[in-house]
Amino acid sequence: MLRLQVSFRCCQRIRFVKGRRNCGEAADRPRRGLELMSDEHVLDRIEISQGGRWYRWHTREMPLQRREIQYNSANINMIQKDEVIADLLDEVQLGHIVHLRGYLVETRAPDGCYWPRL
Repeated sequence: MLRLQVSFRCCQRIRFVKGRRNCGEAADRPRRGLELMSDEHVLDRIEISQGGRWYRWHTREMPLQRREIQYNSANINMIQKDEVIADLLDEVQLGHIVHLRGYLVETRAPDGCYWPRL
């Protein structure tokens, strides 16, 4: 397993319930704002949304260059190790700065559906 350590600003949050949708997820999924994208003046000018499994953003005027927005934002799915971690993740609100340590994992369902680590 690959170790992961990341800090980010929570820009949007979606909680999935148990069960699957389109090989879906059963984990919390905050949108990350890294570096330049964690600036409130930048975030206030960008709309962030979720469609299916895909993270999207839109802006009428670019507060940063397109490449900087793409490089400094991401979608993250989290699988909680236990209830203690799940409770901590439940406390994360929009705008919070989050520091995480864990592992990148690949998950597989009995029916063959899988979510590879990238």
